[in-house]
Amino acid sequence: MLPKARQVIDRFHVAKLYREAADALRKTELKRLQTTLSKEAYRQLKGSLWAFRKNEANLEPKERAILDRLFAHSLSCNRPMPA
Repeated sequence: MLPKARQVIDRFHVAKLYREAADALRKTELKRLQTTLSKEAYRQLKGSLWAFRKNEANLEPKERAILDRLFAHSLSCNRPMPA
């Protein structure tokens, strides 16, 4: 329809898609952890959504602790990166 049109990628839409993919992965991992962790251990991951979305430099100590626990339980953090 528009033969001379150029495709443009803007940072807003790239960031939106990245955030959606990261949130989907976080949700999947939390569902897996809910079935494998004790109720108390899983409860300590509460608040991971906002801590996960926040810039690392702006994390409060409590948020950092939540993310550290989440990543410690995450399978992807315990596997070597593919070559």
